[in-house]
Amino acid sequence: MKFTDIQILGCKVAKKVSMNYYHPKEGLNYNVEDGEYPHPDLVEAIAAFKPNLAESHYIIGEEQDYFRPQGFQIHEDKEVFSVVVVGKMTTLEGEDVSIKSGKILIDEEKDVPEKLATLRKELFGYFFEGKSAQATIPFKDEEKKEEKE
Repeated sequence: MKFTDIQILGCKVAKKVSMNYYHPKEGLNYNVEDGEYPHPDLVEAIAAFKPNLAESHYIIGEEQDYFRPQGFQIHEDKEVFSVVVVGKMTTLEGEDVSIKSGKILIDEEKDVPEKLATLRKELFGYFFEGKSAQATIPFKDEEKKEEKE
């Protein structure tokens, strides 16, 4: 499968990573999930939405550090596309509260299309190309190297 074969509609990056996508050739929606820790590039791609999530709640400056984006959802209304960023906010008491932004119009926000493209590319790499935080350790090869030494 190629990146261009699917349309990624949403994701959540928390204890598990999940992604919703549409496969136009099959005409079906899919939801995939994995418990493996994501690659740092995927974590950075979702964190890039922190200013968008905070600003949707009228927060700017250092207070944005209390916001942690964890996913997104794409919405379409009369062929106008928007994204809703979901995540957590840490209160002054140290409690985490689930929050989401309002609908952010993709074409009207200057940095959102690039952030979304990067995040979609990282999600595809995570689910379909095996891009994870750690490489698989080839134990059999290591045993052979020890025997040679």
